[in-house]
Amino acid sequence: RFRNRNLYWTELQSGGYGATLVEANHGDVWAFLEHPPGINLRDRQPLAGLPDWVLLSKREPDGTIWMWGGMGRLRIAERESLWRWKAGQIVKVPLPYPTPVQAIATDSTGSLWVSIRGHGVFHQEHGEWKLMEILKGRSNLTAYSAIADEKGRVWLAYPELKTVVLWDNGRVQSFSAANGLTIGAVTPFAEDGSILWAGGELGLAYFRDGRFQT
Repeated sequence: RFRNRNLYWTELQSGGYGATLVEANHGDVWAFLEHPPGINLRDRQPLAGLPDWVLLSKREPDGTIWMWGGMGRLRIAERESLWRWKAGQIVKVPLPYPTPVQAIATDSTGSLWVSIRGHGVFHQEHGEWKLMEILKGRSNLTAYSAIADEKGRVWLAYPELKTVVLWDNGRVQSFSAANGLTIGAVTPFAEDGSILWAGGELGLAYFRDGRFQT
């Protein structure tokens, strides 16, 4: 039997690599490559007014798109930053350090969380950045993935420790092989309704009834 193919090949510009993809509005998909500018994959048009190159992008449920990247063909620290796009408007968000943002999440209060490579996890409160000691004595450890669930709780993945951490309004809970998270180092998260999924080097696990299951 023949089935309709739901994946389609899209050719990118010659020499382009390291694509970062993000879902935009109205079915659009934006792609950012090592060589600017980014393009809208639906109509193949360049993305005007956005960072020339982006290494991390994430869409929020309200349509906000976060991007860590910069302007200009050369990577220069002064041009690198976090950018917030919403309803056609883009704003540069100052960070405590210019090094790359590895993960982004927004909690139940609408406050922003960022994991900055080599410096740790920061929480923005009333416009000020606060370093969060998620793991006791290791505040500078990088979380490589972050997601806020439907309750606004923030999940952080620390693949170097094969540990996932849940931050719930100040309460911190860790998950590892010792308490049921047996899929090795976790990097990606995804949410399906009330179920949180974690992808690890040994497979998938989902969180339900207070624990991870495979």
